[in-house]
Amino acid sequence: MKARLFIVKSSIVITFICCSWTRLSAYAIQVTWELNPESDIKHYTIYRASSVNSETEIAQVPASESAYIDHNIILNTMYYYRIVAVDSAENVSEFSDTAQILADSRSSFDDTTPVELASFTVQYAPNSVCNALLLHWQTASETNNLGFDVERAIGVELNWKKIGFLRGYGTTTEAQHYEFIDEEATTEGTYFYRLKQNDAKGAFDYSATVRFDVSAPKECALAQNFPNPFNPSTQIVFQLKEDCQAKLYVYDMLGRQATKVVDQPLLAGTHKVSFDATDLTAGPYFYILQAGAFQEMKRMTFIK
Repeated sequence: MKARLFIVKSSIVITFICCSWTRLSAYAIQVTWELNPESDIKHYTIYRASSVNSETEIAQVPASESAYIDHNIILNTMYYYRIVAVDSAENVSEFSDTAQILADSRSSFDDTTPVELASFTVQYAPNSVCNALLLHWQTASETNNLGFDVERAIGVELNWKKIGFLRGYGTTTEAQHYEFIDEEATTEGTYFYRLKQNDAKGAFDYSATVRFDVSAPKECALAQNFPNPFNPSTQIVFQLKEDCQAKLYVYDMLGRQATKVVDQPLLAGTHKVSFDATDLTAGPYFYILQAGAFQEMKRMTFIK
């Protein structure tokens, strides 16, 4: 049986909007279209691209709706959208035409927002032994602000995960600063972050997305454990410049192996492990990292 070809309105309209709570971060793109005249349309599928060969499905919208707001955008990026209609038999229409828009940070915004965000940045955390990422944002004013959920996605799929919450300052006209450290962004890849602002009445809104590219370390390294001396546990951080079999063993002062902390294949990047010495006697120990041809040793002290 030959599949029917549906008609989707030959032109779709997209607009760049500031939806709700912040001047710099709550921008979004609204895609609108005319409904398909077929009576058995099941849904509309929306596709988006930001470069050649990057088109992905980003949403399925019920047949009764003719608009979609895309919050997962990065400022100053050109986006391309097109849609198809799908009926109850899973027949798919031809694509609509492609519409494009620049997510321009200089666009207008709504001044009647409960939270005015002055800045939102991501950088490597200063003095971090595990190359953690520091998120910093500043508000110019807040109204009934309960707080911010911090959400992260890894890679272009943008599967968002809540990784933290910072309480807001309620209502204030004074500038407020927030910081959050993500200690899990340690392997090579592209990391995306956004803030979900929650007010005291249960309403919420999202910031725009900020992006940070984490590169693989250029060389292997073993950091000094922290805390040191310790009782009974401590953190050990090391870097791998490439995927390899990594071994991290602990030895006593006579060179006898006390315990095995890591012995497994690991990806290139920064790794942090916890070492618990509860079953060992107090005193100094050595820990040695072996990764391919790389080997390094550090000394630590367990106290009781």
